[in-house]
Amino acid sequence: MKNYPIYQFKYQIINNSIVLDRTNRSISKNEIEKALAFVALENTVPLQHLQAPSYIYAILIDDRIKQSDR
Repeated sequence: MKNYPIYQFKYQIINNSIVLDRTNRSISKNEIEKALAFVALENTVPLQHLQAPSYIYAILIDDRIKQSDR
């Protein structure tokens, strides 16, 4: 099993997009809606066809996000 470094990032919601602080990329509401079809996620593989799959994965598995979904 490989150990991967943990990178933290910040994001903010602007209009209908998630704007990321570590890249010049934003994630549209539409991309998040597509990703929700694949929850419960074990890895980023089901999200590879979406924009910024690693960031979407990190946001969706964040305990703070999952708690608000209960």
